[in-house]
Amino acid sequence: MDGWTWAGTPNESSSTGPIVVAGIPGTYPSISLTSSPLLTLYLPDADIKAFIAPGQSDPYATFIPATNNIQTTEGILPQPTKDQYVYQPIDNDGVLCVTRDCRKYNIYYRLESDNSVHMISSKNQ
Repeated sequence: MDGWTWAGTPNESSSTGPIVVAGIPGTYPSISLTSSPLLTLYLPDADIKAFIAPGQSDPYATFIPATNNIQTTEGILPQPTKDQYVYQPIDNDGVLCVTRDCRKYNIYYRLESDNSVHMISSKNQ
């Protein structure tokens, strides 16, 4: 990762680099990821163009936060459009996550070819 340095030996080390929002290892960003400029803060070395949906020019217009915790393509709100993805972080209790300690996320998207909604899930932590 650019800007990071590491010095030392096992159990005796230190590192320096850009500040990243603190969290517990194995957790995901909350719905705040959909707010500018947090995408680049959480993922500083990522190519932002990789997150832009077809028809969009801005990654922050691409991702919209989920407003419920129903984890089905029929039940997610809001429903995604072909130009927007719905980001749904979930906490340990299966509730929509609004803190930084989310344990799972789902991304919902709509195909232009047949108008169907699909879901991609992260690993459960």
